[in-house]
Amino acid sequence: MKSNKKTNIVLSVLAVFLAIVATALIAVSAKSAFVSSRYEPPVIENDQKLPEKEEEQEPFEMWFDEAFAVFYPKQLPDLYPTRAVFYGDLDTKQPPFCLCSEKITDIEIFSVANGKKDKELMKVEYLEPMEAIILKVELSENPDIGISFKDAGGKKHSYGIARNADDSEVVLTKLAK
Repeated sequence: MKSNKKTNIVLSVLAVFLAIVATALIAVSAKSAFVSSRYEPPVIENDQKLPEKEEEQEPFEMWFDEAFAVFYPKQLPDLYPTRAVFYGDLDTKQPPFCLCSEKITDIEIFSVANGKKDKELMKVEYLEPMEAIILKVELSENPDIGISFKDAGGKKHSYGIARNADDSEVVLTKLAK
């Protein structure tokens, strides 16, 4: 009888251990099934097959015609620059974003007085497409800040940066060299 009692104790402990292991395995498999079922693609009821998504995306193209443009963030809700250079320290809701559609070099931010270039405020070596210079300043209707740069062909450009009367768009004015 003694050996039978020891055998029953060993078998009981083994049964409890196996029950715990089985419960743990069921819980783990149920959790993974629940998680994977939440992320399945939606069922399409019609017979048409959707085209397969291509892995490669086309390169982003800027949509403005010139080599350089300035926009308010609300005009570009889905644009996230790959690199940003900041000028100014004003905490404004609409800091103008200076963007280019081709690489520009020798960039200079300057103050404008009487429609002409005044003091140099900052220099930036270059700006690539999808990079931005963010001006943390308030724009007025008459340009009081400007930017100059060389385009990919080496031609020098100089603009005064202002806003329109209702503060909905940035206005660029060519400045005399």
